[in-house]
Amino acid sequence: MIELTLIIALVVLFIHVTTWEGMINEWVGRVFWDAPSWLKKPLFDCPICMAPWWGALIIIIGEWFGAWPCYGFFKEIIMLFAAGGINTVLIYIISSDKEEIKALKDDPDA
Repeated sequence: MIELTLIIALVVLFIHVTTWEGMINEWVGRVFWDAPSWLKKPLFDCPICMAPWWGALIIIIGEWFGAWPCYGFFKEIIMLFAAGGINTVLIYIISSDKEEIKALKDDPDA
């Protein structure tokens, strides 16, 4: 159960990062950039918002192909929320690193 939660969190983060500028799926960001946030965030723009939607798809496909057992509705909901929580922590780390990197680039004494 914990393993699948981590898989969901990391796959969602992977999908999110591949839509950044210069990445392989950058076109998704360009095509949907003017879309409303209720569509953009769960599709590619917010790993926390993406976790329940992409995670549910991952669980359904995995169960269909027999990659993991059916855990039951309640446990699967908990896994989706936990994956969102993991992504919350990861996004916090990533965003703080970006701010530090930007500060170093802007600092002439660094």
